[in-house]
Amino acid sequence: MFYQRVFEHQRLLGLKLVPKLKLAHIWPSTWQRMTVSLATQLYSKHMAMALKFLREDKKTAHLFNGSEATEKLTKLINDTFDIMNGRHKGESINGNNWNNLVEMEGKVTKGKKSVLEDMLKIIELTEECHRNPGKRRIMAAFASDTTLDGWRLSIRSTIDLTEELLTPKNPLEKYDFVLTAK
Repeated sequence: MFYQRVFEHQRLLGLKLVPKLKLAHIWPSTWQRMTVSLATQLYSKHMAMALKFLREDKKTAHLFNGSEATEKLTKLINDTFDIMNGRHKGESINGNNWNNLVEMEGKVTKGKKSVLEDMLKIIELTEECHRNPGKRRIMAAFASDTTLDGWRLSIRSTIDLTEELLTPKNPLEKYDFVLTAK
């Protein structure tokens, strides 16, 4: 709902808070739903920032009131994508950014392992809410069961393999960093 509002706001005003946002991101065809690039663009840092900006702007606050959870989920998915697509040493997982809080540009952020564990919790919560709606309205999960299973497998594998490579039983087999792309 909020993604659609960002799209409509951009279309009407010509304001490009999320530069790559197109109709295919909001109403994808059957084939477009399987396009990873559309998902990564929709669940991007730009979208999270746009939601926050539009919620805090007095002119649009009424349209984006209550979008905090959507912003938080968008940022979490973006961060998960980033962690799982490290292609060079600057994007790598290492001993300093894996378990610890990381200070960057004056901000303290969670370690990469914590981000991945948070994403696993969201996947579990999403499935539980969908299976047992209680008094809540039954809503579709934000992703298909197959997608959620794939994410869970990939995230758990990344956590387990990273742990094994950064803290092996044999200290001679220790790696300094792990690249997660491909």
